[in-house]
Amino acid sequence: MGLLLLALLTALPPLLFVPPTTKSDESYHWAYAVYLAKTGTLPPYLSPEDATSREAHQPPLYYYLAAVLSRRTANPDAIANQIKNPFFLGTERGNRNFDILGPDALRLFWIGRLLSLVFWLLVPLTVLWAWRPALGLRDSLTAAALVSLIPLLPFVGTSYSNDMPSVTFMAVALGALLRLLDPAKMPRWRWCLWLGLGLGLSMLSKLYALPLMGAIALIALMPGLAIEPKRRLQLLGALALTGIMLVPWMWNSYQRLGDPLGLSVFGQVMGQDPTWFRPDKVLQVGIQTWRTFWGDLGPGGIDAIPPVFAAGLGVIELAAIAGIVRRLQRAPQVKRHLPIALLLGLWVLLALASFAWTFLRAEVQVISGGRNLLYLHLVNAPLLVAGLQHWLKRMANSALFGAGLVLTLWSWVYLSACYPLPQTGILPPQPPTPIARFGDQYALLDWQARQVNDTIHVHFTLAKVSQDDEPRAYFLQLVAPSGELLANLNTYPAYGALSTAYLPQGTTLHEFYELRASQAIPPGTRLLLGLWAPPAAEERLPAYDAAGHALPDSAYSGPWSSPLK
Repeated sequence: MGLLLLALLTALPPLLFVPPTTKSDESYHWAYAVYLAKTGTLPPYLSPEDATSREAHQPPLYYYLAAVLSRRTANPDAIANQIKNPFFLGTERGNRNFDILGPDALRLFWIGRLLSLVFWLLVPLTVLWAWRPALGLRDSLTAAALVSLIPLLPFVGTSYSNDMPSVTFMAVALGALLRLLDPAKMPRWRWCLWLGLGLGLSMLSKLYALPLMGAIALIALMPGLAIEPKRRLQLLGALALTGIMLVPWMWNSYQRLGDPLGLSVFGQVMGQDPTWFRPDKVLQVGIQTWRTFWGDLGPGGIDAIPPVFAAGLGVIELAAIAGIVRRLQRAPQVKRHLPIALLLGLWVLLALASFAWTFLRAEVQVISGGRNLLYLHLVNAPLLVAGLQHWLKRMANSALFGAGLVLTLWSWVYLSACYPLPQTGILPPQPPTPIARFGDQYALLDWQARQVNDTIHVHFTLAKVSQDDEPRAYFLQLVAPSGELLANLNTYPAYGALSTAYLPQGTTLHEFYELRASQAIPPGTRLLLGLWAPPAAEERLPAYDAAGHALPDSAYSGPWSSPLK
């Protein structure tokens, strides 16, 4: 229960603060499930620009579950009720939604996120079960808690994506594997069955388990390694069961994509860098992969974790590796556990090699490789516990748990700053007299703006006073007396988290934005607020003052207070 509560606690910040379709590739995963729910078939590959095609190579288990739940909840035609956000920026204080979903689509989108959350809550429990025979109850509890406290995992665990089912089933496979290779126990065929099922279900969710399968095959076929023939046969049997489970999807992928695993499609989506092996890119991929491994929390997340904190985590990891080496040197029964040590080492090396090859060859320059090494936390967290115990003894568990809590608190602060929750309300029975009106549909009820250095902080309240089914976007502009545009912001309400098309009549929006001027703000500069109608046409809703007179530029020119001299 404690692990479940801890996993839920760490999942709340990314679940509550990050708007739908904002996390990495969520809109593409969403498009895959929508296509499957509407047609009952897996999506084809058309081009990298097509949303459905971007994830067409992915295994289908998670998408089938999301599609079945969606079809049972509403008409599939309502699933894709969405608006593309033309102002999407993906920056720390930019427009936050790739898509703006209607009420039906939003409800069904949350089904997919909550499905991922369920699997995330199972991850710490499966890690505890997997490592308990090797580490004991106390240390495996610490390892499971540390897995929960690494911000990247709950961030992805509450995304509309297929990551968490794959990680959960891989943890099951790891637990079965550790029991199957334990020299102190009799080899049992049930662990062979659990290993095959875990690997198969993981691979049917995402191809994260491919390096683990390669490591198992090498261990099973390695001559001279002290493994009983029966255990070798069980390892090969588990791999055979996994292969049988994958055959239907691989055949379908071959028919759809011309590639059983869809790796060629993934290569087309990523693009190929003809000069891939460059020292600067090798360094970039290495640093970004390691930093995102610990602290990538979406838009701007690669640089979110402070460099000093990142360096401190690096020192902890190096100390843990050194501690593991010293413990192995002094252990009297190293040879008995050599297969397990070799397996874990091969798993990590094959994973790093495969993803280094993928990302170094890719045309994409901004690498979030940490996301694609998610499953290494299943090895990394327990080894951190085992390695640091050589130096810190009983304090190791408390030190790691404390570091994890600091990471969790940091993620709460970071996400709440990047993604403030939208503030909406209902018109009071006696609403204040409007400061201005935009068309017949919207009234500006309150306005406050203040200059802080070269930035204007703008607070305002807008009310939807009549029915309007069009998505309206704001424009905020700083216009110099000469007519030069010093700053400009275009956004749907709440940085793209809301759409006026789906807000009921009588809703009030409490907004806050920052306008940063490109140069010094001269006297006489105007601060303009208006609404696009519709945004793509670059036409403005007519604006009127409190007396009903038309305002110039179809915008309200709001005052602001200057900083104290």
